Amino acid sequence: GYFTFSQSNDSTDEYFTRDLSNTNGILTEKQQILRLRKYAKKLEKFDDYQAAEVLYERALEIEPTDIVTLQLFAIFLQQKKGELSRAEAFFNRALQTCLPNLHLNISTPNKKKMLMKQSSYLRLLHENGDNDSPNNNLPHQHHHHHHSDQLNVVDGYKLSDVIHLLTSFSNFMLKSKGDIEAAYLLLEKSMLLAPEQASTLAHYAHFLAQHQSEEFLNSFYLPDFLNQILFQQKQKLEENSLPK
Repeated sequence: GYFTFSQSNDSTDEYFTRDLSNTNGILTEKQQILRLRKYAKKLEKFDDYQAAEVLYERALEIEPTDIVTLQLFAIFLQQKKGELSRAEAFFNRALQTCLPNLHLNISTPNKKKMLMKQSSYLRLLHENGDNDSPNNNLPHQHHHHHHSDQLNVVDGYKLSDVIHLLTSFSNFMLKSKGDIEAAYLLLEKSMLLAPEQASTLAHYAHFLAQHQSEEFLNSFYLPDFLNQILFQQKQKLEENSLPK
């Protein structure tokens, strides 16, 4: 069993042993991974980071390209252990697995600069139509409309998992690395993949509201519907910064 932790205190051990004895029969690999992640999260709550790390690594042994495990482990390394270079490595592994081109672009400084100059989601919107109604302006989602199930899949990965990865990696690049360009390109990709998703729009607008003074954002064309979101975000930011 890989659920025995010499370092754990007794109550933790007892908790896991009791919980695991409820399993009837053999678990599939997917079930094992889900369970390992669940227990890792619980161990984090007990501040038993050593044991939690063992579980994340065990889950990655079973499926090294599981982008959810890679991302959760990266966040754990960043937030709980403060190991930024390891965290970045696992974020990168996840991105390379599901979006290899984007991974290459943000990890190559010259490519990144070139992309920032030429490609902007907002310019893309501008080219897609002259009027500002969101529906006319949104990029078409890769013309997959005739198989609706494919809309929620990116190269075999669940769209929601990919979006989540892009958002948390963007956040990491911004806060831990101060790499605004990489952070932007990751968010831009999430907008291109899921332009109608409220959470994607909110993250994107929030980013623009906070970094509008940045040189590379000045030249961006903003359609009306994003302007409105941006305006609301700015008001929120200002309200939050007022002394209570």
